[in-house]
Amino acid sequence: MEKHMSKKSRVRRSIDLMCECARDERGATAIEYALIACGVGAAIASTVFSFGSQLKTTFYDKIAAML
Repeated sequence: MEKHMSKKSRVRRSIDLMCECARDERGATAIEYALIACGVGAAIASTVFSFGSQLKTTFYDKIAAML
């Protein structure tokens, strides 16, 4: 079908497809949620790593001493 289109028509069709893709925002929401999830995960990981040894000293070692 596109073999019969003129070069100008094919260029215009390509431009229309690029504009349509630029206006499409369906994937943007998924990407935003993924970035938020990554941020939350990084915050949790940094908290666990920074307080991990303190929590071990505070809770596990005291429990082990009681046993």
